[in-house]
Amino acid sequence: MLLEKVHEGFEVPCPACDHRFLVPAGATDVPAPPAAVAPEAPPPVRAYPDAPPPVRYGDASDDCTIVLVLGIVSVVAVPLLGPVAWILGHRARSRARAEGRQPPTNATVGWVLGIVGTAFLLLVGCFLSFMIAAVFRSR
Repeated sequence: MLLEKVHEGFEVPCPACDHRFLVPAGATDVPAPPAAVAPEAPPPVRAYPDAPPPVRYGDASDDCTIVLVLGIVSVVAVPLLGPVAWILGHRARSRARAEGRQPPTNATVGWVLGIVGTAFLLLVGCFLSFMIAAVFRSR
């Protein structure tokens, strides 16, 4: 059954959802045939089947920013925070690897800065012990 000529070029509501459609010239009430269903694509073939699966990158939900801040503060001002940043950075990196993700950059940088801060702590400790020993020897 053809739509009346009155509807050509006008908007008519859809009987199912009330969405308004523009009726083109020469439209009919005959529904279009159903679209052909595309066959499901086969899984992609990996060029190197023995290669490990791709690594997911870390997200910001870990405490990586805290590790980064502690690492920076341990190098700049308070070397006592170096071991804390080192340990927390190691835990964040281990957790990411256990979940199959690449360790987040914040955790890696904080971890390295924690190691550097711990080295500064050891250097300051050695310097202070030599200074204290020099003071006691001079007496």
